[in-house]
Amino acid sequence: MNAKITIDSQDILKYIKLSCQFAEILEGSIGCKIIQKQILARNISVKPEKLQQEADNFRLLRGLSTVKDTYIWLEKHHLSLDEFDSLIYTNTVVQQLIEDMFSEQVDSFFEEHKQDYVRVGIYEVILDDDILARKLFRSLKQGKISFQEVASQYITQLSLRRAGGYRGLMYPHDLQPEIATAVLAATPPQLLQPIITAQGVHLIQVVDIIQPKLDEQLRAQILSELFARWLKQKIDEAEVLIKFELDQEMYNKMYDDLVSQDSH
Repeated sequence: MNAKITIDSQDILKYIKLSCQFAEILEGSIGCKIIQKQILARNISVKPEKLQQEADNFRLLRGLSTVKDTYIWLEKHHLSLDEFDSLIYTNTVVQQLIEDMFSEQVDSFFEEHKQDYVRVGIYEVILDDDILARKLFRSLKQGKISFQEVASQYITQLSLRRAGGYRGLMYPHDLQPEIATAVLAATPPQLLQPIITAQGVHLIQVVDIIQPKLDEQLRAQILSELFARWLKQKIDEAEVLIKFELDQEMYNKMYDDLVSQDSH
């Protein structure tokens, strides 16, 4: 017979604190409060048909094709129907808030930061031996060996080896600065001189440099980034009063013990 386990709010709070997730969850809660104030200040609202569309999209993305599926999902997440409606409303109105706050800034931001949205396609092999890397570089330049052959011999990560060392399309900020500089200066297709970093010696073949276009996908990305920056700043500036009871005596004792350990 399976043992019955009772979980209350204090158990959940204790787990959050002991698993060191409290700061992250607190930051999210502060962000929600800030967003709510902005929604009220700007008198943001959404039409019922928009909410219905968002609810349908929400269920579709999670495979909730039937009423039963939806109720099972709600039970799993301990959400009532009213809370589900609140979830959909919040998601929808926040998107409207983001548009209201930052839509007019997107074009100018894109022009100022266009280089950040360039994407590059590269093949890469990282070696430990500078002499070997330069030997392979010469062989690649002379056509004696292909990059895929180098990758198959010297890449240990299975998925990357199977891809011949292809890293996919990446943003420059995903690369180390010295590599990003060299890649952006290349004329594809181009094999770069070996680059030494703390990781090792990089053999890189640049196959694509894709200049950004301000399409709907990138526009949504920039809106999200602008909002995230604004929200982070507001969270950092906020004065927060935590109103649930903490075991202050326990924290004082822990602090005293730590100070005592540091003094020895």
